[in-house]
Amino acid sequence: CNNSTQTFTVSEVSGATSYSWILPEGWDGNSTTNSITCTTGTDGGIISVTADNFCGESAARTKNITVITAPTQPDSIVGDTIVCNNSTQTFTVSEVSGATSYSWILPEGWDGNSTTNSITCTTGTDGGIISVTADNFCGESAVRTKNVSVITIPVYPTISLKGNVLLSESETGNQWYDQNGVINGAIKQHYSVQENGSYYVVVSYSTCSSETSNTINVTVTGIDINNKNNRIIKIYPNPVSTELTIEVEGNNKIINYEILNSIGQVVVEGNLLEKTTVPISYLTSGFYFVKLEIGNTYKFKKIIKE
Repeated sequence: CNNSTQTFTVSEVSGATSYSWILPEGWDGNSTTNSITCTTGTDGGIISVTADNFCGESAARTKNITVITAPTQPDSIVGDTIVCNNSTQTFTVSEVSGATSYSWILPEGWDGNSTTNSITCTTGTDGGIISVTADNFCGESAVRTKNVSVITIPVYPTISLKGNVLLSESETGNQWYDQNGVINGAIKQHYSVQENGSYYVVVSYSTCSSETSNTINVTVTGIDINNKNNRIIKIYPNPVSTELTIEVEGNNKIINYEILNSIGQVVVEGNLLEKTTVPISYLTSGFYFVKLEIGNTYKFKKIIKE
């Protein structure tokens, strides 16, 4: 190793009264005996020694020495900075020239070990610092670190059905699915069903996702636009181009309404008593559903936007 103390020795030579040592450039040490203790430099080279007496010196004996250094600091640790609790993660550094092994230290509560430039581990419940050094016979490099945060995997969500509206118990992070897979854009706490099918939700925070919720089989009902009090509900014109009128004859309580697109996203919402006019010229052409919340029931009407 560079800048290390080393001792080199030859057997005593009969008739020799002294010895002459020559060290590589940059090394420090001297001796007239058959042994020399010296401090190495940054480069290797040839050590030579002769046995001497009054009549002259022997032929030189030589030894070629290679000098190595402790490895340099590893490059940045590659891996996610935000991970899920109790998940399997891999962290890696580029191989360091001259390193024969690597020493990893994980945050408290994590599990894993490795002596290579890569470690696969199981995360704990808390984040912390991951550190690694590159090592060889001469020592270890400066430490390279990475701060990692842990997110708790969301709990298993439960969903319920009210009328034709599904509700997740989680206020945020929802993604709704049906029997065909993900429902694009259906990410609110509630989802208004327009087709018969099997529905469930998955809750995600960052990259961490829950298990799937319970599944509810839905048969769409409530398409009849007349309510149980025989109030006449009028939604016109249909098809509509610029303004849609929603009218509930004789109503005296606030009614909430929503206009949903074909994938169940709410694009317009508001409330009315007996009558309201809704500007919808900016909506793209296609079919939509008007949903009215009347008491504890929901009423739906399909409309066409020209």
